[in-house]
Amino acid sequence: AFDEHVELETLHPGSFYVRPVDDEDRPLAPPLTGHYSGQEGLYNFAPDAPLRPGTRYEVVVPAGGVRDWSGNPTTTAFRSTFVTARCE
Repeated sequence: AFDEHVELETLHPGSFYVRPVDDEDRPLAPPLTGHYSGQEGLYNFAPDAPLRPGTRYEVVVPAGGVRDWSGNPTTTAFRSTFVTARCE
């Protein structure tokens, strides 16, 4: 977590990415392509294509990639998963 705003230029595919994974968190495909944006402390990643229904995704922020306005990098990696809803 940052106590200052993130330097938007440090958000890129090498410092923040989302990719589909299986139930054991093994990557199923390369990271998604998309666009990064930010405003007043809120930062977004918008994928170029819609997320697939009923799919598990992993969000990864490697240590040292994203930096705040003072140049301080993330000191530890962050990883989280989520599953999109199934279409019925």
